[in-house]
Amino acid sequence: GTIDLTGVGPMIGTGWSLSGMAASQCGVPVMPNGLRFELNLEDQVSFMAEVTCLSDVLVDRGYRAEFIVGGAAEFGGADHYYRSHGVADQIDIEAIAAMMPPEEFGAANLGWVVDDQMLMDVALRRHAELTAGEAPVLLIVETSGPHGLDVWMSRRCTPSGRAEVWRDNAAGVRCTGGIVADFVETLRDAPDARPTLFVVLSDHINHNPELRASDPVENRRNTVLLIPPRTGAGADPVRVIDREAAMIDVYPTILDLLGLIPPGGGAGWGVSLLGDAPTLVERYGRAETDRLLARDGALAERLWR
Repeated sequence: GTIDLTGVGPMIGTGWSLSGMAASQCGVPVMPNGLRFELNLEDQVSFMAEVTCLSDVLVDRGYRAEFIVGGAAEFGGADHYYRSHGVADQIDIEAIAAMMPPEEFGAANLGWVVDDQMLMDVALRRHAELTAGEAPVLLIVETSGPHGLDVWMSRRCTPSGRAEVWRDNAAGVRCTGGIVADFVETLRDAPDARPTLFVVLSDHINHNPELRASDPVENRRNTVLLIPPRTGAGADPVRVIDREAAMIDVYPTILDLLGLIPPGGGAGWGVSLLGDAPTLVERYGRAETDRLLARDGALAERLWR
């Protein structure tokens, strides 16, 4: 039953981890706030607080929301972004170290981040604890494996059985992809499984300069897989939507699947890719969309007021 959005590509203000998460959850790019931009947003305590994001919508409807990351939650300002939008519960590498046996944590620790295997083990544990209550749950998990030139390989994928740094992005994709697939299948196949929408996506195009040299960023696309609850005993067919879009269009598509906006409607600056309304990049093209957004100071000011 997976919906594969194959046309979601780069847009200004969506090209690094936090901006990709914010764009796909708020429907807007992360534009500069004065001199603050990209990784200089760590001290931005009030993070686009007047923008309505996915977590705002769901927390208002009684969801318990939690963010889990294998590194430091404050990296790039992610902790402030999530707290500004109702996600006060956050688990990062410091909390994971306290949760896990020292020997196991040591084998998974790559210095500033734990491997995705441990991250998803923690996510499974927290999912079980959160769903022991009756409230619906929004669980946001940020992996890190095939991120750039360095690839953080999980223990189950290395000969040593310890997390290692490699330079093989294909191996990193296979490793983290397999771990994430196991996570989804474990939760979907559980006897007491709740109806769950899984959103599996890359937060940005890979930063590896060797990949950028052979395949420019503007020619590449994000991974965006939306896996809705099963509708029957058999396997539902995969639906491929190959419309030219950006991460800002993921947010209204999620809301559309959840029935929280009119079918095919919009949210933020994006539109649901399940409908027919044109996206910004369909209307103007990627280069012209970036040019217009980069020059619009009033628009950036509106996001940060």
